[in-house]
Amino acid sequence: MNKTKNSPNNIDDYISNCSAEVQVILKQIRETVKKAAPGAEEVISYKMPAFKNHIGFFPTAKPIEVFKDKLTAYKTSKGIIRFQLDKPLPLTLN
Repeated sequence: MNKTKNSPNNIDDYISNCSAEVQVILKQIRETVKKAAPGAEEVISYKMPAFKNHIGFFPTAKPIEVFKDKLTAYKTSKGIIRFQLDKPLPLTLN
């Protein structure tokens, strides 16, 4: 969970302000995205609240549509996937 109300300057700042448990998950997500999309740009575009039981991932609508059959264990909406902290991450979607 994010410990501060200050807006992070970059992804490293955002991750470092989270609990150790959440940092592990965020780093896994970050590394997976970097491997799958090496040219993707990391940005902080909204000051987002952290949630106690999940991590929100905002890949835009298209990836959610493409992988909808593989994301049935997760709550999704048009632009977000909610990864529950107590479930393994789907790091090998393809």
